[in-house]
Amino acid sequence: MYTVQGDHYVLSRYPFLMLVLFFGVLLFINRKRGMKKAPFFICAATAILLDWAIFKELWAASDPSRRDMRCILSAIGYTLRPMFACMMCFVLEPKRKRRLIYSIPLFFNGIISFLSIFNGWVFAYNDNYNFIRGPLGTVPFIVPGLYFALFGYLLYRYCNSGHRQNMAVIIVAYLGMLVSIGLDVFLDGTTIPICAIVCILFIYIHMSFGEAQQDDLTGLANRAAFFADLEYRPDCIVGIAMLDMNDLKGINDKKGHLYGDQALRQIGRALLRNSSLHATPYRIGGDEFSIIFRRIPQEKAAGIVTNVRAELQEKGISVAAGYSYRTGADKAGLTLLRTQADDKMYEDKKAYHDQPEHDRRKGKMPHPAG
Repeated sequence: MYTVQGDHYVLSRYPFLMLVLFFGVLLFINRKRGMKKAPFFICAATAILLDWAIFKELWAASDPSRRDMRCILSAIGYTLRPMFACMMCFVLEPKRKRRLIYSIPLFFNGIISFLSIFNGWVFAYNDNYNFIRGPLGTVPFIVPGLYFALFGYLLYRYCNSGHRQNMAVIIVAYLGMLVSIGLDVFLDGTTIPICAIVCILFIYIHMSFGEAQQDDLTGLANRAAFFADLEYRPDCIVGIAMLDMNDLKGINDKKGHLYGDQALRQIGRALLRNSSLHATPYRIGGDEFSIIFRRIPQEKAAGIVTNVRAELQEKGISVAAGYSYRTGADKAGLTLLRTQADDKMYEDKKAYHDQPEHDRRKGKMPHPAG
């Protein structure tokens, strides 16, 4: 609960402002590529603006002559409340078109909140200067709820795409943000900025650590993530695929490393396009890739490998592949599963190089499509 002392906002909220400042500095000094920092900066700015609006609204509530100011501050507060969850959805959603769709409820909520200054759709203040909820008064609470439901799904997808480690941290942070919504609905709403910024800070720190398990070139989870995920609920793992690009050294020698990197990126994109919650791809070496299958039928696992190879073949990129699958009756260990997949992959690679047109001494190196 705030203790409002005139206009002394900075003095009253100094610990909160220092926390936001710390978060801003952390964002600024983190030079990790690929991390979407803009939504986090927006969250930090939103936290300060929302906190200030709530503080000033309580101050304006003490004097009926400040009615107009209180209406504007209320509109700002209702507009900003869904911003935190919306920005977190932006962080976890890679497709720009979907992010634009996600922003529609945010804009709708902001429009009706500011129109309420004139028509009372969301809120109004009666002749006794008491708050009155309008016919659309639940919208500023429904919209954050929708965003948090979407955010929960995106977090689940994120954690099941090579970022399973420290999942408990994200779950706790997510639950903390849900609690902040509950406090906002049933209490006075003064706790939501501090709750939101603490939870978002935890999510950011976790994701920063998670970036250390991501391959910079392809965007896939890396070797460290692969071995960590093998230890995460190993009983759910039903199959492993191993893939190795053919002729990478030839491309590097004849076309240059830029072409080789381009080919590796194409492989990463093909694997990501065919990934799912049950099939997580990894880059575990220079030209070596793998897929861990969890609770997926064997025909679907085989289909994923086939689709990846077919997509790459259309782009002029050849990969050797092999996969191994275990059923409920087959209790083969993960080490044996990996060994079997490796053996099948090397058999496939040998068959590729045994073909005259792929003889390394005279074969023509493939040129990856752009």
